[in-house]
Amino acid sequence: MNELVSICMPCYNQGQFLREALDSALNQTYPNIEIICVNDGSTDDTADILKEYEEKHNSIKVFHNEENKGAVYTKNLSVEKANGIYILPFDSDDVLHPAYVEKAIKIFNENPDIGIVYCRQEIIGNAEKAWELDDFDPSNILYRNCLLNSSLYRKSDFIKIGGYNPNMKIGLIDWNFWLSFIEMGIKPYRIDEVLFSYRIHDFGRITDNVKKNPNEARKQLILNHINLYLNDPQFYKRLFAFSPKQIETLKNIIENKNEIIRNNAKKAEQDRIHYSEIAKNDRIKLNNVIETLKANREKNQKAYDEKISALNLNIDEAVKQLDYEKSQHKKYKKLTNLLLILFIISIISIIILLVF
Repeated sequence: MNELVSICMPCYNQGQFLREALDSALNQTYPNIEIICVNDGSTDDTADILKEYEEKHNSIKVFHNEENKGAVYTKNLSVEKANGIYILPFDSDDVLHPAYVEKAIKIFNENPDIGIVYCRQEIIGNAEKAWELDDFDPSNILYRNCLLNSSLYRKSDFIKIGGYNPNMKIGLIDWNFWLSFIEMGIKPYRIDEVLFSYRIHDFGRITDNVKKNPNEARKQLILNHINLYLNDPQFYKRLFAFSPKQIETLKNIIENKNEIIRNNAKKAEQDRIHYSEIAKNDRIKLNNVIETLKANREKNQKAYDEKISALNLNIDEAVKQLDYEKSQHKKYKKLTNLLLILFIISIISIIILLVF
């Protein structure tokens, strides 16, 4: 089954090499590929070249950062935009050989336990020669990166480790990324064939920053993966083989890590006390509200009872008044009837007198 592979290309001011890089991605023998390009605020002709290729090729999708966001942000964005099951990170000044993706996917399909596939590589540009990375070993990679920056991996694993770490501001971004895979127990596999060309040129790569600040970059790398280093038997042997300055640097790194742990523990205790006090105050407030509601209910019940009692009394008085008025009405009615009879008798008496 030909699962979709996303070739993810961060692009920044490499216009002079970009066409060759894009052509090498388009010329892959593997049939199901998309190419995700993210222009990181380039000031050269990168945007124009990307527009040209996107209009010609449906497999190319281009995104633009409004300003330069840096390598980590742009790498992560390119993968987030990708739809592929597999990811091939690819710098816009390098070159892929045509069969690289096809042979890598074959390894994935035949070896489900493999999570990273890479190849042998060569150097082009200022120096053209074979470039041999050290053989992979879970211990060796702690001290020297032996995985290719353009290695294929599953996007699901990218999501699990949280992508490229933004605290690698100076460099060693890919090395730090691969150590996160190693921490998860993900196995790499190297194809014993040159299928990738890494370009050396004078226009600057992020590795130049590492050369200027090697200790800072390595310090952050170790801090990010301190458990890997402390659990490696070779770590202590190498530690004693280091120069006094290197040993002092490592001691500072470990002490800084311990200080972070202590500060976190202290803050956690402060937070616990703080939130316990908040909970205690909230319980007191809740109890006060409950007591107020009870008091109001009792007060309202008493007022209600008094109103009902007064209403009942008024009803009794009204009934008595009504009975009295009824009895008076009967009396008035009898008296009226009596007067009427007397009046009739008087009339009859007058008529008799007049007749006789």
